[in-house]
Amino acid sequence: MDKVWTWRDWIFLLLFLCLFTLIFLAMKQSDRLYERLNDLITITKDVKALASRGGLTHAPGGDNTTAAPDTRPTGDWCVVHLRSEPATLNPITAKDAYAGYINTYILEGLMERNPQTLKFEPRLCESYAISESGLEYTFNLRKGVTWHDDVPFTADDVIYSFNVMMDNQTDCQNVRNYYADISVKKLGDYQVRFTSKKKYWRAFINCAGLSIVPKHLFEKDKGPAFNSSEWGRKPVGTGPYKFVRWDAKQKVVLERNPNYWFARRTPHIDRIVFKFITDETAAMEAVKKQEIDDYEPTAEQWMREATESIVTDHFRRMKFNGLFFNYIGWNEKTVFFQDRRVRLAMTYSVPREEILKYRLYDLGSVVSGPFYVNSDAYDRSIEPWPYDLDKARRLLDEAGWKDTNGDGIRDKNGKAFRFQLLVPQGRMLYRDIAVRLLGELKKIGVEMSLRELDWASFIKELDDQNFEAVSLGWSLSLEEDPYQLWHSSQTGASGSNFVWFSSAEADKLIEESRSEFDEAKRNVLFRRLHRILHEEQPYTFLFNRPTLELLNQRFENVKEYPLGTDLLDWYVKPENQKYK
Repeated sequence: MDKVWTWRDWIFLLLFLCLFTLIFLAMKQSDRLYERLNDLITITKDVKALASRGGLTHAPGGDNTTAAPDTRPTGDWCVVHLRSEPATLNPITAKDAYAGYINTYILEGLMERNPQTLKFEPRLCESYAISESGLEYTFNLRKGVTWHDDVPFTADDVIYSFNVMMDNQTDCQNVRNYYADISVKKLGDYQVRFTSKKKYWRAFINCAGLSIVPKHLFEKDKGPAFNSSEWGRKPVGTGPYKFVRWDAKQKVVLERNPNYWFARRTPHIDRIVFKFITDETAAMEAVKKQEIDDYEPTAEQWMREATESIVTDHFRRMKFNGLFFNYIGWNEKTVFFQDRRVRLAMTYSVPREEILKYRLYDLGSVVSGPFYVNSDAYDRSIEPWPYDLDKARRLLDEAGWKDTNGDGIRDKNGKAFRFQLLVPQGRMLYRDIAVRLLGELKKIGVEMSLRELDWASFIKELDDQNFEAVSLGWSLSLEEDPYQLWHSSQTGASGSNFVWFSSAEADKLIEESRSEFDEAKRNVLFRRLHRILHEEQPYTFLFNRPTLELLNQRFENVKEYPLGTDLLDWYVKPENQKYK
């Protein structure tokens, strides 16, 4: 017989439904809290990139633990090729990318870029805070870190490094300009605060990336004494590798730091040997003999020799985005290149598309300005000036450079148009471009000669502005500030604006861009600057090219990040180790 529902049954059912509803709502609230927690984690991860916009108050540092025991074996060496020998390894006075590359393994900053995400993460600081005004940056330094000579790292090292860099006698005008409106104060043995007088979108990044040297090894050194310090030939850092020795014109040797403080980034390769071989043909022969483990080949080597079995049987072939551009710079202090029309005529005389196709095998692109070609700062609506000798001739005529005596060489006010192009020794690309340009200029009545110097002498001539034209390349930053290269204040001895470009409109745009925190608005200013430089041609902008890399296959755990590989990931199985 069916049961008849009583009022008690209905009350029980109602209570049950209420309870079920409460449980359901609680679960939804839990889901929301979980989503908010995930959002918070995401924000925490991204805060380092957002901090450069100002207004954030705190960001935690990374931990120093590993998720699981690291079972990768240690041992073996990595022999890395460098095309030139740096003049010094002092990070404050060094002026080339080679010193910076070696120092990556010896020295550390307050924060460093993650190779995968490209965002800044704490390194020698544990945490940092940015004031609401966006003008103060407080760094809480990591305790327990020692220099390679076992002296503790403290705030005194940060203060000394900043002060010696800001000393006008220190040979570092190329970096000092980024800190012109910044001061620093010691708040404690492990806390420092940087203060900026003006809002500058890169101020936090620059403070986080300050080059730090050990105060106790310099003490009262400043100016000339700091510039010439022997420390630059035998640096002491806090990083994963220790300096061993520098054999002049041959190599720099580093060894693994067994007491490195950062457990998650402990290296596994015992030694890094940076081998200097300026001749690219000789370097490729060393690769084939497996005397070099890590090599950046030329485009021709990449397309020809790097495809041979003697290379492919033993080396990985990898290609990455290249954050740099090649150029020919025209010194506007000389009588030859003061006139924009002459500089433009020089650019019309360079068959860039042809060189890209036949000399660089279409690996890269011709560029029209100084920003990374794949960035929003680069104005893609600007077409590079074409190769056109007839236009070059007309421009030279308009500028008053004509052959008045019939000797085949243009002249003006009694001065023949004969100049030298300075190029670094051993770089076949620059030499080949120079030889081609020499022939093209001869067709339009201009005589050019080639001047090749070893790297140290080459850099000195740039610093002293002792050249008429120069061909080289610039490495770019992911967060580019054109002040160093293009502001008129950066001309003069040791300045990076060594072609003496000066434009009131360009200066104004550069200065405005420094205080613009909105990236989209800042890029509008950069594109306007790009157009000015395109019209004025202080450089003939040549190419953006990818980074090409050959790496011996015995190295394991090689990860391909957006801008390259990271040796700290690598290891070699014991049975494959070559060096003991």
